[in-house]
Amino acid sequence: MGRIVRNKAALALETMLQKHEAEYALANTTLEFVPVVCIMVGGMLELAKKLFGNLTVLDAHMKRNLEADGGFGPTPFWSTPGSL
Repeated sequence: MGRIVRNKAALALETMLQKHEAEYALANTTLEFVPVVCIMVGGMLELAKKLFGNLTVLDAHMKRNLEADGGFGPTPFWSTPGSL
């Protein structure tokens, strides 16, 4: 579903770039894909809730794994206190 939504987003951008009074086909395309994308994203969010709804994160295990792998890399600027 993600690929379909991504392709529809590309179509939306193309529609915005070529919007002209005489191009009624593009307007009709917009009316078609906006509801479809909304329904698909809603379905993906429901699936994500089912997959991750009961996820348990064990802090000690995560810390151990991150230290074993060397972490994620440099600390991002937004996680440093006072950086924003």
